[in-house]
Amino acid sequence: MPESPSPIPEQKSESAPRLSCHTELRILVDIRMSNGVHISQKNLSYEGLKSLVEKLEGLCWILQD
Repeated sequence: MPESPSPIPEQKSESAPRLSCHTELRILVDIRMSNGVHISQKNLSYEGLKSLVEKLEGLCWILQD
């Protein structure tokens, strides 16, 4: 039996929509821990998210000792 073509046309990566510099992606992080600690950061850029993760990793090392 011959294969039927997919009803959804493939998109080339060049035609995929991109965010313009005016609509930059922003990130929200909300962490709630069982001990009652609540960490919330809104409107983060990718660099801000990386910085938050680095700080949380450092905090984990401190609390681990």
